Amino acid sequence: MTASLTPRPKADRCPGFTLMELVVAMAILSVLLVGAGSAVMLTRRAMPDGKKGTAAALCAAGAMDRLAGDLFYATSIFTASPGEITFLVEDRNGDGSSETIRYYWSGTPGAPLVRQVNGGTEATLLDGVQEFRLDYLKRSQLLPSSYGEGDEILLASYDTMSYLGSVFVDRKTWCGEYFRPSIPAQATGWRVTRARFRARTAGSATEELKVQLRPAVGVLPADSVLAEVSVMESTLSKNYQWQEVTFGSTTNVAPGAGVCLVLKGLVDADAGEVRTRPTWAYASNCRYVYSTDSGNNWKSPDSQQMLFYIYGKVSTPNPIQYRYVLTGVQGMLRSGSDAASRVQTTIRVVNQPEVSGP
Repeated sequence: MTASLTPRPKADRCPGFTLMELVVAMAILSVLLVGAGSAVMLTRRAMPDGKKGTAAALCAAGAMDRLAGDLFYATSIFTASPGEITFLVEDRNGDGSSETIRYYWSGTPGAPLVRQVNGGTEATLLDGVQEFRLDYLKRSQLLPSSYGEGDEILLASYDTMSYLGSVFVDRKTWCGEYFRPSIPAQATGWRVTRARFRARTAGSATEELKVQLRPAVGVLPADSVLAEVSVMESTLSKNYQWQEVTFGSTTNVAPGAGVCLVLKGLVDADAGEVRTRPTWAYASNCRYVYSTDSGNNWKSPDSQQMLFYIYGKVSTPNPIQYRYVLTGVQGMLRSGSDAASRVQTTIRVVNQPEVSGP
């Protein structure tokens, strides 16, 4: 029997690429990959990197806002330079103590702006800083006037070794000297610190001599006493010697006013013998004064003087002084490579802490 020959159907199989098709496909894929890479690169370049333009300005603005938020409440300023400021603010962490905050840039382009709290670790606030500068806005306040007292100086004197006389001082007979010192025009007052006069004992040396400073009415002593010191006659010598008394803290006398040095006794017995020159004795702004009725009436004869030295101190105004307070800070910051990224602002300091001036 002869088998019939019938055609078989082709077996099913996966289609394939010819070599030509594969080459064309790879070329197309290469073009697509190059295009995708270019798109990624363009996208990356379009993304802000914080190093120039608007992005850098935004980063700098954020750092300046942080500084402004801290500095606004400053109560004390410790350091204030173009590249650094250290200040105190009230307690922020609840420990009951104020906080010390420091902002610092070294001045080297590319160095960071750092922030430090209470001396702890420095935290970088902004990298790559190219410029940072702080300028301080201050307001001056005139301080109240004050006065200073100079060194002790000689205010008035009369001394000689010729044509000398003397006065015995007792309860009724008193003697003294009016004087008005020449002081600088700007002086606000003067006061006596000590006085010297020549004296010796008179008799038994058991009495007491009172040395007084009195305001002057004209050239004569007033009844009131500015200061008084006792000198025991027993401390005097039998020969004339310079006797010195110290008045300590005395009231200032107005410029142009005079004062009288008065020596008086307490009892009828002589308390001492005081050296004078009874004739041809002259001294600028000085006059000899005496009383023979316990100070009820005074006289001032011409051309007579008591031998004396008066020392004291003069008060003059201190130089005008100001205090300075911080009202604000002008800040400039740039981290970008171009000028457009520079940020400038003025920070108000509400508590106006005191700073050095001007």
